[in-house]
Amino acid sequence: MCAQVDVIITITSAFEPLLKKDWLKPGTHIFCMGTDIKGKQEVDAQLLALATVLTDEIAQSITIGEAQHANKAGLIQQADIVAIG
Repeated sequence: MCAQVDVIITITSAFEPLLKKDWLKPGTHIFCMGTDIKGKQEVDAQLLALATVLTDEIAQSITIGEAQHANKAGLIQQADIVAIG
């Protein structure tokens, strides 16, 4: 079902990925807002490695935000994330 949509918004308290990179089509916009403490994860870290990652605060994103798992795995670096806040 995810491969048929253009926009996905996640606002959950998940501690494991709810979205996998293989489920989505290129160009899908994903807005993740539920990852707000260390360990939470809504999106597969492999997906972030392929994405343009935007955030309001980079330091928060890589420590307690959605990018924490991809950053820890070495899939993305702080310099790969764009601050828009």
